[in-house]
Amino acid sequence: MKPIRFERHRNFVQRPWDERLQEGEQRETAHAITDQGAVHSEHATILTSCSCGHVAPVAGFCAECSLAGADGSACASCVASCARCRKLLCPRHSIRATAPGQTPCFLCGSCAAGARRGRLTRSVLRILLSPFVEFKPDARR
Repeated sequence: MKPIRFERHRNFVQRPWDERLQEGEQRETAHAITDQGAVHSEHATILTSCSCGHVAPVAGFCAECSLAGADGSACASCVASCARCRKLLCPRHSIRATAPGQTPCFLCGSCAAGARRGRLTRSVLRILLSPFVEFKPDARR
């Protein structure tokens, strides 16, 4: 069979911070004429996997990975946004934060460190002020 026509369709996703294009899926079609004179077509779809490990379309890029120079692409089921600063995060860089009675949320590394510092500061101030001030039971605890 001698190929008479070849088509390639490629999807690209542009990373927002460095405007570099990352290749998504590819679709290739080859048309050929058989020995009997019929047109024969072959279709192939080439999928690329995200850095989260899933073979799915890219839904977002991790802001923490971009600082490290890594790819950081994540699919729609894995991408999360920081509850404080709204940065997009991959599963590797998202820190799950849970509070009693609230739905769990995700934080980036710097926001999680800030939340830890805030809890530590509140607890130290509570201990230092406890001889002078009577605190009501905290509903957040």
